[in-house]
Amino acid sequence: MVKAAELLGHWNFDEGSGAISKDQSGNGCDGKIHGAPKRVPGVAGEALRFASNEDFVDFGRPVIPERDFTISLWVNCDDVEKQFFLGQYRYAHPQRLDLAIREGCVRIQIDELLDSPKRVQPGRWHHLAYTRAGDAVMVYLDGQVINAGVLPAAVIQTENLILGKIVVPGQDSFRFTGMLDELKIWDAALPATAVLAEYQSILPPESGS
Repeated sequence: MVKAAELLGHWNFDEGSGAISKDQSGNGCDGKIHGAPKRVPGVAGEALRFASNEDFVDFGRPVIPERDFTISLWVNCDDVEKQFFLGQYRYAHPQRLDLAIREGCVRIQIDELLDSPKRVQPGRWHHLAYTRAGDAVMVYLDGQVINAGVLPAAVIQTENLILGKIVVPGQDSFRFTGMLDELKIWDAALPATAVLAEYQSILPPESGS
């Protein structure tokens, strides 16, 4: 029997002000906002606009499970060359996880890298989703599968989940500039129909700033 996915966290960034991003799932995993990301119109309510390495959200604990998960969020990049937007990460650790856009490709790293074709456009809202069941990873863009592969390493469980950058010693370029909205994490791989439903549940604006 397939285990039903449980929502571990949902952050919609609709608080209006303040330094806390409330977890809407009821699990109490609120994020602490660092720097000065602006609250701007998003795909639903407000989004956070990140501008520098100083802008990030620290959720205070690991949230992404070791093995099975789904991560879903809306992304609007200022550019698509080098954007690191989510990590449960320790530099050079064999179980590090990060999500990024590199030269228009959707990237997930769990020790090894998995890159999609070049499909992401700057200044446009895209829905991204990543599912893993065992070692099998599926990557979705705007409700459709754009890549699949195998990433066998377990996800590190000693590092906090951070949105808006990953921490690389002596570097400040592993960050995100643009807007992020509606981050959700589950403890199992959602089926393709559920990922499509997540995408279709929100009609994003064509662009935004």
